[in-house]
Amino acid sequence: MHALAYEKGIELGEDHQAVEKSINPQGYNNKMTVPPYIFKAYKTLRNYSQMARYDGFSNLAVFEKEQKANYEDAINNFETLKKYIFSQNIFTEK
Repeated sequence: MHALAYEKGIELGEDHQAVEKSINPQGYNNKMTVPPYIFKAYKTLRNYSQMARYDGFSNLAVFEKEQKANYEDAINNFETLKKYIFSQNIFTEK
């Protein structure tokens, strides 16, 4: 999101909360509104990232199974964001 905003000359903010407010399609303080499905994909990826880094676990097998499912969904959400960013005709895919 930062790269897309930068190319559009928009400052989203420095932290995750600021970025989320800046791109929220239902927000009143947004700077770079994105479609609701893009906002959802961004929030999902952010949540997976936080879970992978900060959530503890008591059963390694359960944790690994959950992380595998999250990873597969994260790839789908990442592809959704990537397609949207390239559809803005600012970047080209290599």
